[in-house]
Amino acid sequence: VENYNLRIEHRELLQKYRMVNEELTEKSDLLRKEVAEYKRAERKTRIAEKKYKDLVEKAGIGILIDDAEGRILFCNTRFAALFGYNRKECMKLSIRSFIHSDDLDRVMKLHGKRLKGLRSPTRYEFRGIRKDGQEIYLEMMPVSMKENGQITGTLSYFWDVSASKQIEQELERQKELLEVKVGERTLELKKANERLNDDIRNRQNAEKALREVTERLSIATRSAGIGIWDWDIKKNTLVWDDIMFKLYGVRKKDFTGGYEDWDR
Repeated sequence: VENYNLRIEHRELLQKYRMVNEELTEKSDLLRKEVAEYKRAERKTRIAEKKYKDLVEKAGIGILIDDAEGRILFCNTRFAALFGYNRKECMKLSIRSFIHSDDLDRVMKLHGKRLKGLRSPTRYEFRGIRKDGQEIYLEMMPVSMKENGQITGTLSYFWDVSASKQIEQELERQKELLEVKVGERTLELKKANERLNDDIRNRQNAEKALREVTERLSIATRSAGIGIWDWDIKKNTLVWDDIMFKLYGVRKKDFTGGYEDWDR
């Protein structure tokens, strides 16, 4: 009887072992599948992270992430290069360190409005200061970052627009110079026009005075019976007034206008 009972217990134990072994095998297979799936996902994640990192680092624009206090949480190599720093140096600074003192108040006010969820420009320009003190012009496009519905900081993109700004300033300078030259030329033309009008008035006055003198002389000569004539020796052109025709008894239609008329 005792041996019989032992055989029964042995069979039950063997059966339980087989069941446990099967269960362990299933779980082991499932675990291996999960591990394999995790490794595949991890590999995909590493590939995606590398692509994203390459994109961020090789982008031709500066990228910056800062928190609500303006502390830098991340910046790419391009951002650091814009200001003459390396990334390690940038991580020790705040966004205030990169903004020109004349533009600091304006930029920080916009930053504060953005953190409060208030309306602010999505793109604007400001002057920056490099590590060596050189002034540069930047264009910035900020985007608010949220966590659990709360704005926690800003993701910003930066472009160096110093070259285009210099061209713009040079064009503005040339425009101002042109306006000055146009103003000077306009003044010169105004003065020339005034002189021309003065000359015209003087000539008109002289012509009027000449007419008056001629009229008075004509009246005087007619009253005195004095003839007036003019002879251009080179051209042999003779001019008589009406009194001369009467004095010499010559009809105007017979007058040739030459010196020979004196011999008639």
